[in-house]
Amino acid sequence: MPNALKYELLRYFPNRLSEEFCNVAVFLYGAGGVFLDACFAPDFARLRSNPLADLAYLGALKAEFENRRLDGEGFSAYVEDLKLNLSQGLQLSNERFFLGAGDQMEEMARLARTYLATPRRSEVRPVEPAPDTRRFIRGRMRDTFQLYH
Repeated sequence: MPNALKYELLRYFPNRLSEEFCNVAVFLYGAGGVFLDACFAPDFARLRSNPLADLAYLGALKAEFENRRLDGEGFSAYVEDLKLNLSQGLQLSNERFFLGAGDQMEEMARLARTYLATPRRSEVRPVEPAPDTRRFIRGRMRDTFQLYH
């Protein structure tokens, strides 16, 4: 039976003048707003190309987050304190509700995959080039040479 769950995303804005952001954490809540779990982004690959991103700050925040999570006790209080005292570069998304089909671990993993994971090049679908373009012709030549050696 599906459970009513909600989540919030912690977003990092490298430049407060622009609307560009990167999700860095997700907070999962159960029925009645009970805190269930939280997860931090596994890496900051999307932000490495942004010269304004403070990767040292994010690394320190992630280390503190993970250490508090491993301690277990008082983690929900830490998350609430973090949400109340956000720095200028961090912002919370609006709460979003959904019906979870699995247990909280499965739902947390799904949310982390969807909102926090950086897709690898092998996961990105190649875009087919338009016919009669240089890229299309080179691709056909490469395929023909591989086929006939």
